[in-house]
Amino acid sequence: MEENLHSINSMKNMEIIDINNGRKIGFIIDIKIDCENDKVLSLVLPGESKG
Repeated sequence: MEENLHSINSMKNMEIIDINNGRKIGFIIDIKIDCENDKVLSLVLPGESKG
C-alpha cells in the first residue's frame, strides 16, 4: 500500500481552506506532534488564539 507522505517543510507551504465555506484561512505556521504515539495533535494557523 502506497501512502502520500509530506515533510513538515512542504506542509508549511500548503494553504488551508475551510471546506464548509471555501474561505482561505492561510498557511500552516507550526505543527504540534505527539512523538510517543506518532500523531499530529494540531496545526497552528495564522490568527489562532493561544491556549
